[in-house]
Amino acid sequence: FHYRYRIDHQGRGTYDKTIEGLRRVQNAIWDQRLSAKGVGLICVIDPDQDARAVFDHFVDDLGLQSLHFLLPMYNHDNVPAGANEKMSKYLCDLFDAWTDRKDPAITIRYFNRLFGLLINGLPETQTSNDISQVHLAYTIASNGDVGAGDDLRNTFPELFHTGSNVANTTLHGFLADPTIAQHMDARQARHDDCKTCCWGRICDGGDLIGTEAFRYSGAAGF
Repeated sequence: FHYRYRIDHQGRGTYDKTIEGLRRVQNAIWDQRLSAKGVGLICVIDPDQDARAVFDHFVDDLGLQSLHFLLPMYNHDNVPAGANEKMSKYLCDLFDAWTDRKDPAITIRYFNRLFGLLINGLPETQTSNDISQVHLAYTIASNGDVGAGDDLRNTFPELFHTGSNVANTTLHGFLADPTIAQHMDARQARHDDCKTCCWGRICDGGDLIGTEAFRYSGAAGF
């Protein structure tokens, strides 16, 4: 699966090189008698694959305990037919594989955050009712250009072409750019149904996993 999607500029798979890098980090940690739990892995979910097989590979073959799973970058305009059902099954199968282990040392950030919200009603670091303030990320390209969080690149390409660069823009100036400021206002808006929904403080209008791109459509915005 890795070879299919993670290829280099020559079209070659990068799995072996990735594992080589992982082993170097793990060996360096073990040599220093540090906790290998500090080595984490992020996996973009392919809903057509076997979640349990992927989980078992990470834990049993790669010796990893700190895992994070990301949903593909769908929004309302490009989500494939049947993707929601496939994604639900994948996450349920992943949850079963995780809990069947009965090993509290193995953590999955997606589920841990969900449990935290269900128990507390708000993220640990949040003290106000505006959950959308928790996640705020920016991208600085290799040439110094400043844009929004990289997970928005396909949905909002205009946020990466404002002319802002670390050589000519302050953080305040970047945030004040009309394109960025308009997007910031839009991303914090919530539909009236969300404001009165009993799950509103948990899913935050669809921002549970940390990106507003999921709840965007060209016709209705956010």
